[in-house]
Amino acid sequence: MTYRLLVGCYTKGHEPLAYYTNHADQGAYVVDLNNRTGKLSVSHGPVDAGTNPTYAAFDPKSSTAYFTNENLGKGCIKAFRLDHGVVSKNNFLLPLNSEPVPGNHPCFVAWYPKKQQVLCANYVSGDLSIFDTLPDGSLRSGFPVAAWLTPIPTDGTFPGPVAARQDKPHAHCYAQLGDTGFGLCCDLGSDQVLCLRIATGEVISRCKLPRGSGPRHVAVSKDAKWLYISTELDNTIVAIPADPATGKLGPFAASASLQPEGYGGPATSASHIELSTCGKFAFVANRVGVANDGGCQKAVEGTISVFKLSPKKPDAEHLKLVEHKLIGGKVPRSFCVAGKWLVVGAQESSMLRSFSIGPAGNLIRAHDLSIPSPGVVVQAGLAPTAMGATKTTKETTRAVKPVKDKPVKRTMKRVVMKTVMKKKAMKARRGRLM
Repeated sequence: MTYRLLVGCYTKGHEPLAYYTNHADQGAYVVDLNNRTGKLSVSHGPVDAGTNPTYAAFDPKSSTAYFTNENLGKGCIKAFRLDHGVVSKNNFLLPLNSEPVPGNHPCFVAWYPKKQQVLCANYVSGDLSIFDTLPDGSLRSGFPVAAWLTPIPTDGTFPGPVAARQDKPHAHCYAQLGDTGFGLCCDLGSDQVLCLRIATGEVISRCKLPRGSGPRHVAVSKDAKWLYISTELDNTIVAIPADPATGKLGPFAASASLQPEGYGGPATSASHIELSTCGKFAFVANRVGVANDGGCQKAVEGTISVFKLSPKKPDAEHLKLVEHKLIGGKVPRSFCVAGKWLVVGAQESSMLRSFSIGPAGNLIRAHDLSIPSPGVVVQAGLAPTAMGATKTTKETTRAVKPVKDKPVKRTMKRVVMKTVMKKKAMKARRGRLM
């Protein structure tokens, strides 16, 4: 089995964002992850996906990839068909179309399968956008996207403790709450996590975090009753209870530092968070040497913090640090979990690295792959060869069983009949002799 990953990179010839190094000539790749060995290989790319395609989402139904173009001004969303050898001989990213984002600096996208829509968070303008799609996966064009622009409430206390980053609302993610019609937004500017009704933009509830925490990304438990937040500015993981039926968020129940006790290293800045496939562990990436201004000049080797999740235990035992793992590269801005593997992108080291996930959540290095300035890594299902092989195996098994079983039964029946007949013949012969 082989997992397919989408990788988006910071591109050359554009203004570096927050002192990032832009090394990619073209910014999108399709990467394969071997499920047996963890080996990474480029399946297709680089592909021209515009300026800084540094966040991505995937619709498995239409096999469509959606990339942001992360500009400080007006950006856009680009749609690509991930072709599995149907149109082309290879597994290419085929461009479909592009639509402008009504807000500024689109930094995050997520797929909303319930309504076949793309959710987008716009960092600089502090608002949220929604894009309709067509059955072929392309973005619906010509409809009033401005009507789907949801400003974040501005009733927070501004500026926050980190004045340069908390001068106003700053939406850093927008993702679905489980399989409900509610969306979750991390507002780094106001230190709040918002739950909104996606269809209307109505704010249903909010959870206020400690001042200066700077919530960045959210991961949701399988039952959608817990949210786990990575806080960029004070480097913690926070657990928030949620009611998926009503969209109500409770006050945060637990928090823990991303660094080991007694940590005395450089400043760190948390980035992405995801849960393990089993849901028992949380992984949070740490951009070590990156201060609150986001500058990467002093970046050193980054880490991933691994936490065991125990929501049924008292709050103090909910989040337990299992490991603080060095990743071998600088600035882990994004990673993804695919089955028993975790693949992280080291932005300032221009590399991907895969780790196997042990039974206790610990990470074991597997393989490296050079990719220029990776900004995002997301899973995009299985490679077509793997899916085809699985199907063939099942079909062969179903076809062979009846053919194999029936002759065996007939053969056994013949043997039994011959034995009976032989015994009768011997009996008759003895009778004649007597």
